[in-house]
Amino acid sequence: MNSTRGRGADNLEEQIGRMRSQLASIRRGYREPPTAPSREAAEDLRATIEELYVAEEELRLEHEELLRARAEADGQRRRYEELFQLAPDAYVVTNSLGIVREANRAAADMLGVEPRFLVGKPLATFVAGDDRSDLRALINGFGAATEVDGWSIRLVPRDGESITVSVSASAARDARNELVGIRWIVRDVSEREHSDRQLLALADERQTLLDSAPEGICRLDRDGNIDYVNPAAARLLGRAEADLLGQPLIDVFVEGQSEDEVEGDDRVPLERALGAMRAGYGQWDYTSPLGGRDVAVRYECAPLTDAGTVVGAIVSLVDVTGRRDLERDLRRRAEEDGLTGLRNRRSFEEELERELAFSSRYGTSCAMLLLDVDDLKFVNDRYGHLAGDGLLRAVARGFRDRLRRTDIAGRLGGDEFGVLLPRAGERAARTVAAEVLDAVRAHPLESEAGDPVGSVSLGIAMVKIPGLRTTDVLRCADEAMYRAKRNGGDRIVVLEATLP
Repeated sequence: MNSTRGRGADNLEEQIGRMRSQLASIRRGYREPPTAPSREAAEDLRATIEELYVAEEELRLEHEELLRARAEADGQRRRYEELFQLAPDAYVVTNSLGIVREANRAAADMLGVEPRFLVGKPLATFVAGDDRSDLRALINGFGAATEVDGWSIRLVPRDGESITVSVSASAARDARNELVGIRWIVRDVSEREHSDRQLLALADERQTLLDSAPEGICRLDRDGNIDYVNPAAARLLGRAEADLLGQPLIDVFVEGQSEDEVEGDDRVPLERALGAMRAGYGQWDYTSPLGGRDVAVRYECAPLTDAGTVVGAIVSLVDVTGRRDLERDLRRRAEEDGLTGLRNRRSFEEELERELAFSSRYGTSCAMLLLDVDDLKFVNDRYGHLAGDGLLRAVARGFRDRLRRTDIAGRLGGDEFGVLLPRAGERAARTVAAEVLDAVRAHPLESEAGDPVGSVSLGIAMVKIPGLRTTDVLRCADEAMYRAKRNGGDRIVVLEATLP
């Protein structure tokens, strides 16, 4: 293109030169003495000269424009060459048959040769043998195709070690839409392919770790549904992995809630963590459908976010049944009396304090029974301490057989027992007290004379006014019990608890 423009500029200079010579010749002729017949010719010549001057100016302007266009084209050509050669991707231009016409430095470096050694050679020369037939089919298909993107082949550089590349190609056509060449962009993806293989291997390794983890792991989608569960979680929840997928984890937990009260936990933290998918943890008693096993599940929720939006969560599950049972056993040991299995004094007084607070707040009544076993020392001395312990256990059995589920019984020490009857009136308290007396009297321990020796003195403190403290009720019940004992024992005395 540059040579064509150069020849056009030279021809223009020649034309301008010839025109100037003709003008000079005309001017010389015009200066000779005019004749009458030549005046009209002179006027014609003058008009012609003016037209020639105009034509000369137009030619000069066209010449300058042509020079500017040639300079711009040269600049664009240089910029194209710079971009072509300095591009990080490999660029190759072939004719319609796949013969290389141009190749940049990146293409030459990829193949380990100089760019000049690529020109004139078929592109298939540098393609691995198994992929050459695909390349030929691709080139032949450019008669109808316009471009191809994301096509993968293997190139064989000069060192002989093949590399995997991604190829994009577009057709170059002339004004008649005839294919005159193909432009190729080649990117080395062998490193990415290696990285992909490493990522796949790492993913397999992580999957193996998740599958073999002793801790249960669930992944939830943005709606809280399970989209992954490892075998440990499926075993803990007592369900098949396929049955858990797509299920809301919180529904699985609630449907499998144990009938026992979940101590130290309730549904609020469960809803907050698994329902709203917020960071949180807790413990949930769960009845597994596999054999009805009652398990304690420790859960911890970690939300997954994308651009500040929660898109899911990872929930870890741990079986803490053994720890829960141990804690319950330790709590039971701390709260129970070892001989009778009833509550000890500290635990009984805590329950009494809670009931008094409830009674004061809502204006309800309650009753406390205080029992003292009559002549326990006589039983121990006459029949032995085992017999005395048996009598104490008989009292405890009498409580368990006759008390309501809401009633609370405890051994306050030695031969003293307490019974708390929440929201009970005096009539109900007397009825329970009488049944306890009958149960103790029916104890099989008998004296040598054949008379029963098991009996208790029983005092009842009725709580009817607000503001009473634990010590007030215990003092009143103790006074009632001692009145019963001073009156011969084996009887009931009722007093109304008062403030000191």
